[in-house]
Amino acid sequence: MVTICKSKKALEFLLTNGFVYTLRKNKKKVGKDWITDKRGGKKIENVYIDFIKEITEENINELEKYVRYSGFSSVKEWLEEAKRLNGDFPYYLNKVSLEDDECCILCRHSDRDGKFCYLHKKEIDPYEWCPDFEFNR
Repeated sequence: MVTICKSKKALEFLLTNGFVYTLRKNKKKVGKDWITDKRGGKKIENVYIDFIKEITEENINELEKYVRYSGFSSVKEWLEEAKRLNGDFPYYLNKVSLEDDECCILCRHSDRDGKFCYLHKKEIDPYEWCPDFEFNR
């Protein structure tokens, strides 16, 4: 499977920060994938996709806590881009993470106690985890 990232802002944020929150028209399969910038394009990076939640007009305010990790400066700007690329609601909010060789604060694929990383299949030190840990599960 492949994920096409047509939004330059989202792609730049992903490549710079190691993860990005995206709004998609269709629900993506959770798990390993790879990303490109256009249909038939070359592979840019391996990624891991996590489904967060469905976004509708009724719960649009929930995007406020994710917008700073989207590559956009406001929810309004993010939604304008989502509408341009995907049409109208509903959208599916996903977290796309670069697949790293080592477990790091950008990964956040741990169990509820934050002691085991499922992506990297190894024990981790929860005290080295990012302060946003609760938010990013």
